[in-house]
Amino acid sequence: MNLSPIGIWSLFGTWNLEVGASHLLAQLSTPTASTFGAWLACAVAVLSILALGKQFMRKTPLEAEFLTKKEFNEFRDKVDTNFESLRNRIDHSHETLATKLDTINTRLHDVGSLVARLDERTKLSNPSPINNQPSTKGNHP
Repeated sequence: MNLSPIGIWSLFGTWNLEVGASHLLAQLSTPTASTFGAWLACAVAVLSILALGKQFMRKTPLEAEFLTKKEFNEFRDKVDTNFESLRNRIDHSHETLATKLDTINTRLHDVGSLVARLDERTKLSNPSPINNQPSTKGNHP
């Protein structure tokens, strides 16, 4: 066996193209143009049919993407539970805020009434001397 520098690596070592390919090709007759055209047309037809077949095949059924009623009900119950928890927290925060605002409102009302009482006391006990005296700014000789 003559080893040539051109070879293909395989699991069993180098395969000699000169010996293996030439021996295989020597058994085949030389094709004519019409025979080659017929083989080429058959190959194109087979590949076209395979491409069409692949295009029409469904990869996964559409029903596999949908939820079952049981899964949907479990999901809905979980969402309802989460929303109910959120609603309870919002209600609690609203009640706390309303209580604090009522306390602030009561306190402001108390401060307003204290200011009014203080104003009444200062009006009665101390008449303002500034407003009762005549102005002397422009009368100097």
